[in-house]
Amino acid sequence: MHKKKITPTGALLYVFLTVVLVFMMIPFVWLLISSLRPNADLFNEPFAVPKTLSFENFRAVMESHPMLLYFANSVAIATIATVIAVGAATLAAYAMQQRFLTRKSLTVLFSMCLFIPTNAFMVPYYVMINKIGLYDNVLGIALVYAGVNLPMSFMVIKGYMDTIPGELLESAKIDGATAGHDFFGKKISTADEEIVIQNVKIGDEGLPEVRLALDILPGCKRFVLENCQISNEEMAKLRDEYREQTKVVWRISFGKGTTLTDAQVIRAVYDLVDTNCDNLKYCEDARFMDIGHNEYLKTSEFISGMKSLEVLIISGSPIKDLNPLSECKNLRILEIANCGYITDRSSEKTQSKI
Repeated sequence: MHKKKITPTGALLYVFLTVVLVFMMIPFVWLLISSLRPNADLFNEPFAVPKTLSFENFRAVMESHPMLLYFANSVAIATIATVIAVGAATLAAYAMQQRFLTRKSLTVLFSMCLFIPTNAFMVPYYVMINKIGLYDNVLGIALVYAGVNLPMSFMVIKGYMDTIPGELLESAKIDGATAGHDFFGKKISTADEEIVIQNVKIGDEGLPEVRLALDILPGCKRFVLENCQISNEEMAKLRDEYREQTKVVWRISFGKGTTLTDAQVIRAVYDLVDTNCDNLKYCEDARFMDIGHNEYLKTSEFISGMKSLEVLIISGSPIKDLNPLSECKNLRILEIANCGYITDRSSEKTQSKI
């Protein structure tokens, strides 16, 4: 092993740091020596070299005040406050490492807490601690200190977690490390790339928990909620909200059939009418669709939501309006045999691939 040579600049730096250390230690040394000097000697010559040293001051303090109790309380408060603040900050900092919709907003919110004066919380702290019965209690003081120091603890721990290489977390996942979560009775993990929930009563009121699950599943590519009693409108909002992260899929009904919203092939012949076709607009991934021979199907508005459509068969259906096809930029084949009600075919001109 080669020894590192000390340059003249490095030597000067060490000398400077040594001088600074000596100056910083002088007050502490003077404080320790003064505590061992008699009061009369200290007041007469506070900066003189002590003639005698005595523990009388310590004995007097111990006899007049319960210093051991004070010290024990301080240790207990510091320990409890540190454990709570570090524990909560660690969990929050780890959560901020995941990818979810409100991550940046929450991080900014935590940062803003650093600029709020502690004195502004004195009255709320007193009211809360008093109401929960922890006034004049070690735990009450520890909770206050933990709350005051939580923002700073969060920023420090988050700064450390930001330095952890992403490859290390990926290696942990490969080795089987997962973060499990119970979702309406089904165990899901952050390592799951596809999650399918079937025939579970969630309803619109359960959407907050659905969003929570999606927030902690940044690696999930396909999230299916099938027959979970959530309205199509709310599911469409959920899909748009997490479109950049996860494909949200659900089952819709049309005519006499059903399909998942990411189905690429849809066939609905003979049983489709104006009152039972609207849900097909949620099938935005459909590429091939046959809705021919539906004698009572006149509307075509639902087709406008199928922007990935490549092949469309409407032969034998009394559809009048083809304007919704203008949204289907990938349309290559359009079969409209025996569709005598169509009078305007100008929308076909917007299709460069047809």
